[in-house]
Amino acid sequence: MANVNTAPSWHAPHAGFIRVLVGLFTVAALVVIAMTLAYPGPDPHTIVLVSAGISLVALNIVAFTLPWGRLPRRHTFWLALAQLVITILLAGTLYQTNNAIPLLALIPVLWIAFQLDWPHTIAIIVALGLGCIAFWLIVEPMPSRPRVIVAISVFYFVVASLAILTQANADALRRSRAIAEEAWRSQQDALASAESNAAVMRAIAHGVDAAVFFASQDRSSTFANQRAQELGRRMGVSAQDPTWAGHEVYGPDRVTPIPPEDQLLPRALQGEYATESLQWVGEPGAQHAVSVSSLPAVTEAGEQVGAVIVAHDITNLVEALHAAESFSATVAHELRTPLTSIVGYLDLLETDDLDETGREFLRRAQQGVTSLSAKLRELLEPFEVAGASPTFSFIDVVDLLRRRVNHWRESAGTRGIVIEGPDGSSRLQVPLDRELAERMVDAVLSNAVKFSASGGRIEVAVDTHENSARITVTDHGLGMTREETRHAFERFYRAPTAIRRALPGFGLGLATALSIAQAHGGTIRLESAAGAGTTAIVEISLTQVGVAARGSS
Repeated sequence: MANVNTAPSWHAPHAGFIRVLVGLFTVAALVVIAMTLAYPGPDPHTIVLVSAGISLVALNIVAFTLPWGRLPRRHTFWLALAQLVITILLAGTLYQTNNAIPLLALIPVLWIAFQLDWPHTIAIIVALGLGCIAFWLIVEPMPSRPRVIVAISVFYFVVASLAILTQANADALRRSRAIAEEAWRSQQDALASAESNAAVMRAIAHGVDAAVFFASQDRSSTFANQRAQELGRRMGVSAQDPTWAGHEVYGPDRVTPIPPEDQLLPRALQGEYATESLQWVGEPGAQHAVSVSSLPAVTEAGEQVGAVIVAHDITNLVEALHAAESFSATVAHELRTPLTSIVGYLDLLETDDLDETGREFLRRAQQGVTSLSAKLRELLEPFEVAGASPTFSFIDVVDLLRRRVNHWRESAGTRGIVIEGPDGSSRLQVPLDRELAERMVDAVLSNAVKFSASGGRIEVAVDTHENSARITVTDHGLGMTREETRHAFERFYRAPTAIRRALPGFGLGLATALSIAQAHGGTIRLESAAGAGTTAIVEISLTQVGVAARGSS
């Protein structure tokens, strides 16, 4: 991780800058001393000059050794002030031989203006003004010549103006520097937050019991947790393949390969997304069932930056369901033969020689066999439907619904449930397999009756919607939660409410109805809320079914 605690060294040149100025003044002082000793004058200025030069050298030597990098900047004001005083003293005593020495006053004045704030700048400008007066007194005792006064005044206003401009520019620079520092700190905070979030997300991705894969839109950035890498190897995905498709990916039948263009990962990278797609991956004999879903990775601004693929290994679950289905089918088939024999022998026992008690026993036995036969049919029906090939013909779906409603009215009436069918005056010809369509309607009506309260009401209606025939079955019973609705079409799923109330059934009715609807080119969905009843909506595509019907005629 980047070091986010190290600030940029905006002030690092401070100590070095001071030492450069100190060195410059030391050299100037040594030059002045040398000039004084080489050209001694008749007046006492020689002693003053040598003393001032030696003082400046000593001051600068002491200043050179100070740890300016650790001292507050305001302390440099006193060094600059001392240099300014000695500079004016030197300039005044050497004015006759070298009148350029006053220019040295620019260095401490501009230095303070650049380094410190307005109060210190004003103080150094005032000190410069006092120095100019002192310079005038040294150079031209009363009466003064006008040219000297003008020269000193011009010099003062030029230096003072430069100090003010330097201070203003320094303020602007400091503000810019403060903005830059704040931006740098914000950038470092954002970087730290992003790296922290990335670390958390990596830990979560590696910790979940699922394969997680991310790819950016241009595929320049990818992430795959350990399970995703293992899944990619099992699928036969090659990093050199630009489509990132696997050559060991099969459909639900475990035999039919899924073409690269239909595989979920390439489709997701093209912007197509799907949920809960069952695929078998791996070489035959060592295949794993995975439930794969994909979704777009979108920023808060709504910009899509890539795709996320999530896959769960559901091999154990699928094999358990297959085992349960196989067991159910086997048990149903094995019981059907002896049950048929029992029914036959019971029919033989039904003679006029039986007394009233014997007839009652026989009736109860026949009721038990009838109930058992119905349960066996319910167990076998999903497997029979799955292997059936629909035979389409145009059927009046209104008449079909009225017949099935009449059939269920008798059993529903024992609990005071009223079933209202569609209006018999209307007609709607729909291409259907009559036997399968009756099974589908029976499954939906059975579910409605089972979950209706005693004295309840069920409405059955049919109409057309766009290119579909739409059948609705509405009850006002227990209703279903969102979670129950999501699992309602799974085989052997029983809602917790049904289990608590000990309602009969194997959890196969709606799964069978959905399978039949799909065989007709349609689907079924549920609209429900707990305690508010349920509406089952069956939609059969007239266009697709019509084509199938004409093809079979």
